[in-house]
Amino acid sequence: MLPLIMDNLNAPVRIYQPFWDAKNKTYAQQMPMLLAAGATPLSVEDGMQRRLEVAAIPEKDIRERLMQGWFDTHLDTAVGIAYNGDKAKIVLASPLLLSITPDTPLKDGALIITPEQYGSIRETELTRKQLERAGINDRLSKSRVVNHPGWQALVGGDKHLLGEYADLLFSLVKERYNENSAMGFYVTNEQCPSVRPWVLDGFDDRSFAYDRRHLDFPYARLVGVRTVASEASAPQISDDAQRFALYRATVTGQVRNVLAAKPVDLSAELGKLEKIVSR
Repeated sequence: MLPLIMDNLNAPVRIYQPFWDAKNKTYAQQMPMLLAAGATPLSVEDGMQRRLEVAAIPEKDIRERLMQGWFDTHLDTAVGIAYNGDKAKIVLASPLLLSITPDTPLKDGALIITPEQYGSIRETELTRKQLERAGINDRLSKSRVVNHPGWQALVGGDKHLLGEYADLLFSLVKERYNENSAMGFYVTNEQCPSVRPWVLDGFDDRSFAYDRRHLDFPYARLVGVRTVASEASAPQISDDAQRFALYRATVTGQVRNVLAAKPVDLSAELGKLEKIVSR
């Protein structure tokens, strides 16, 4: 059997587990399950880094199949945006989003906060005018993405990661669609103090970021991240659900290391995954 997730056989292992299924489709349903499993939600930074790692896998067959899982779906995060009139703050790990449950009161799919709660958030404040000047609600050029204060805030100021990801994404968009714009920054026009989560979209939508997730609507895609001591501690694939999880959303760019250490008929393994996904 293959370990569910693996980075390096002699190092701590990061395990990525999706929490959406037929019964748990909303953000408010998935977040409590994720936290109860001892995981932390995937961030925008994590999502970019995973996609970069998968895209760098040298084996073409593995790379293309795993890119389907990481690139062809949107990724919900616990990175939030708090609004107060024409001002907003991007919160990398929003306590309000982390504490949401199916019973949490919502208005138009958002968490409603008080002006005092907004004022207590210690994050850099951005104005609507700043964001409009940088570019919102439309696709952007690569130069505008890497200099965008909103995109920079979403990755915690890691301009190097943002630049690497933009290089990859724009090259893929040019190759597949012959286009030069992508990674739009989409925001709502909230009138009252409120919080919504950020979503990093899939490749078909040019990987834009948007805060339009309704916390009580289906189609949320939360991925939990856990670190275990070693590869031997990682869960084992034993049924179709886990195989599906591996294929769709839970593999790093170091699969080849484990395959070298533990001989596996990869073609047969991926064939099983294909059959499950096509059901």
